[in-house]
Amino acid sequence: MSKKLKHVEETFSIRSLRAKQSLRLSYEELANKSGVDINTLKRILGGKQPARLHEAIVIADALQTTVSYLVDFKDTRYMLSKTRLFYDWLLKEKGTKEKEISRITEKEKELDRHIAYFTEILDKVDTFKEH
Repeated sequence: MSKKLKHVEETFSIRSLRAKQSLRLSYEELANKSGVDINTLKRILGGKQPARLHEAIVIADALQTTVSYLVDFKDTRYMLSKTRLFYDWLLKEKGTKEKEISRITEKEKELDRHIAYFTEILDKVDTFKEH
């Protein structure tokens, strides 16, 4: 077996196990969700047996991820890095917009106070006696 293939299998086992733990799934729950025999799952996630393609697909689906992520495929790393950059930009943009909304809300309150003040003055003025 090639060194690269062995690395892919190890990575699949490690990442699958981490995802299972992150989702707080028992082996039994993962077996039910994936349809893979519980003993087979234990061997795959324990690094004792490589997953077959159909097993890798259903395990990834049950773990709410992709096979590409579980094997740390190069394209996945690229997409994750771009996704993180976009996510960071979105958070920054949201913060900027929240500050703008806050400033606009304060300005609106200020204008409402001025309008209320002048409305009170104008309501007190008897327009018929004014002329």
